[in-house]
Amino acid sequence: MRICVVSHRDPTRDPTTRVLITSLRAAGNEVSVVTDAASPTDPRRLRRPVGTWRWRAAGEQAPSAAVAATLPDIVYPATADDLDLAAAMDAAIARRVDWPDPGPRDLIRLAPHDTRLSSSPAGPPAPFHQPGDDRSPWQPAAGRHHGTTVAVAARFTTTNPSRYLVAALQRAGVTVIMLDGVIDADRIPPRAAAVVVVESPLPALTVRGLPQGVPVLYWVHHGEHHLMANLRLAHRYQADAVLLAHSWHLAHRFAVPVHRFPFAVAPEVVTPGPAFADRALDVAMVGAGLDDRSGRYDRRQTMAAGLAAALPGRTGFRSGMSPEAMAGLYGRVRIVVNDGGTRHRPITMRVFEALGAGALLLTEDLPGTDVLLRRHEHYVPLGDDPVGQVIALLADPGSEAIAREGQRHAEGRHTYDHRVDEMLAIAAATPPRRRTAASPPADALAAAVDADVEVHSVAVLGGVLDLPDRVVRTGDDAASRLAPGKTDAVVIGPDGYPDLDVALRAARRYVYAAAPVAAAVRGRLAVVHPTAVLSDLGGVLRADLGAPGYRVAPTPTVAEVPR
Repeated sequence: MRICVVSHRDPTRDPTTRVLITSLRAAGNEVSVVTDAASPTDPRRLRRPVGTWRWRAAGEQAPSAAVAATLPDIVYPATADDLDLAAAMDAAIARRVDWPDPGPRDLIRLAPHDTRLSSSPAGPPAPFHQPGDDRSPWQPAAGRHHGTTVAVAARFTTTNPSRYLVAALQRAGVTVIMLDGVIDADRIPPRAAAVVVVESPLPALTVRGLPQGVPVLYWVHHGEHHLMANLRLAHRYQADAVLLAHSWHLAHRFAVPVHRFPFAVAPEVVTPGPAFADRALDVAMVGAGLDDRSGRYDRRQTMAAGLAAALPGRTGFRSGMSPEAMAGLYGRVRIVVNDGGTRHRPITMRVFEALGAGALLLTEDLPGTDVLLRRHEHYVPLGDDPVGQVIALLADPGSEAIAREGQRHAEGRHTYDHRVDEMLAIAAATPPRRRTAASPPADALAAAVDADVEVHSVAVLGGVLDLPDRVVRTGDDAASRLAPGKTDAVVIGPDGYPDLDVALRAARRYVYAAAPVAAAVRGRLAVVHPTAVLSDLGGVLRADLGAPGYRVAPTPTVAEVPR
């Protein structure tokens, strides 16, 4: 994939842009950079090589002409302020989901309908769930894959989708080896069809060994806000292919083939409900954020409040329900409304939970939904007036037919039994790489930070840190940004830092301290972050601040450090 990164800043001096370029290149993309900023090493802004990428500077050219000269497939604005450099291009425009919508060239919008824009540089995807995938419905037979062995590695929580994949594999007659939290080659037979690693609550799965000759598939089911962690995990698990549940515009970010592998209906938790007209509730949704104050779920909250006021006693908006309880709720409701929040653009599990329950799915028309389903035949796109739309759908006799047809379509194409057939076909076509032992950073501080894959932004004070795939700021640059919660992690190097309280408050997730300053940092942590969980990692003090996220509760990873 030819990618042009555009920036008003000097990309050689901006850590965020530098990491973006490094990541894109690591996936196998051909990356050029256009900037209209002068570089101190090249004040004339001429086109010339810089580091390991080509810097095509605008110079006297109009920026759009400089971008066009790179013949890009995708243009990447480095920040939202750089969208203007990309706006006039014919190429697809990549962006964060919280940036302004760039219009018809938006990669998020284009990729689901363009196989080229939803492929990894490592190779083309399997044909499943691509535009034109018109396979006829089928009913997978029980025991059809008898004699096949698959290892599934995950943290098997009650809500992780690994549980549905395991159940479907077992219905298919597959011998399933469950690797709970640890990938261990000694437990995987050499004739296994695949090792399937399912994205799970962090910390990352422990890798004791990976099997030779068995393909490793990594099923990713979060979007942009987990992207960098998942890139690191795909590398750590030595994945031979990535299965992407949604957000297919991210495929070019991975260095291995990427295949579409959406969520599905889990038949074992579907609760048969009464006929559509006899259901006790009009509208419902189960999901996080109904009492969140971050702004990520404002639409969800407004929608829930408005519908509860318009339909008193007839709504069911809930958080924290088990999958079984949720299925029971959806089996008693006519309409399930789906809102995915603002952090990414997911085709959520809720889409398939609603279809499986026989409810009418009223959903954000998230990119790719219309590839899996047909608008107004299997689902209804959510509009700007959810309350009025729900009331109109309740009065429309055609709503029951859409709910019925959506359920029928899902039962014929979108259950986890169908996904097992697709996954085994992908595994059979995926050649496994030669496995090598992992080589963590030699520096103890860098190794400690690197182990926490969700850490992306790091402020280093009193030392240096070599982590090319993180946004690392050091010295005065780091010190000038020490606002509370400003960075994922703060590292206190061996030279220490004079104002530890300010430094520690700047960390959002973790604090790490080199051995010479560990005692001093530990003492201030007891005051600034008294609930932090402390561990000793080979002489490095690690403090987990307990930040919320997709992870299990923090525990000491090696040995408790006395306070």
